[in-house]
Amino acid sequence: MSQLGYTWYPKDWFTSNTRKRLKRFPLVRYAMRELYDLMYMESEPIEMNREYLIDDLDIELSDEEYSKLMEYIEVSTDGKWWIPSIKRRISKAETARENGKKGGRPKTQEPSKKTQEENPNNPPSERERESKRERESKREIEGVFLIQENVEIIDLKNYMNEKFMLQIPNWKKIYSNVGFKTVCDSFKMENGGKEYQDNNHLRNAINQHWKYLNEKNKKSVKETRSKNSHLFSA
Repeated sequence: MSQLGYTWYPKDWFTSNTRKRLKRFPLVRYAMRELYDLMYMESEPIEMNREYLIDDLDIELSDEEYSKLMEYIEVSTDGKWWIPSIKRRISKAETARENGKKGGRPKTQEPSKKTQEENPNNPPSERERESKRERESKREIEGVFLIQENVEIIDLKNYMNEKFMLQIPNWKKIYSNVGFKTVCDSFKMENGGKEYQDNNHLRNAINQHWKYLNEKNKKSVKETRSKNSHLFSA
């Protein structure tokens, strides 16, 4: 399995529930951060136990601290350690990376209306629930990848703020009809899982997407005003 490059956002850690719930266990917090990096580096379960924590990471925990740490650890049948959230993210990232090489996530084929109506086991209420689940699943968008840096970008808004802080104010002036957060959310919705050669490639893609949304928004506002123009006529 190829290693996963990832961008570390301190805000994500400082606002996470894991860090908040370990405020009485600073050494466990430190152990979690070390395990995060080690698991991301290996991209798979790691060989670890209480003795290895001391030998490999120089972390010696009390019985209470070790018990607290193990609340966040999933131990496989061969004794290796996983942190479930990292396991999910790596699995998701690997799937997104493969889809990105193929041009994006495969589109779900919509069942025909006739097929739905002929299926007695799929009443309208169930179809509505399925539609809701589909909409909710679309909110869990993968990140985008920078090939040269081997980095997956999950928090696109923060990443853009960090890397392109000089360009963003100018973009906001040019494309004033659409907010920056809206652009990032829309871009991830449409391009989650795709790969970009480098930062310049990503920057140009987002610039074009912002321009597209801005023009689309201007057109929508113009059409709305045209439809409502009779309300203000004599």
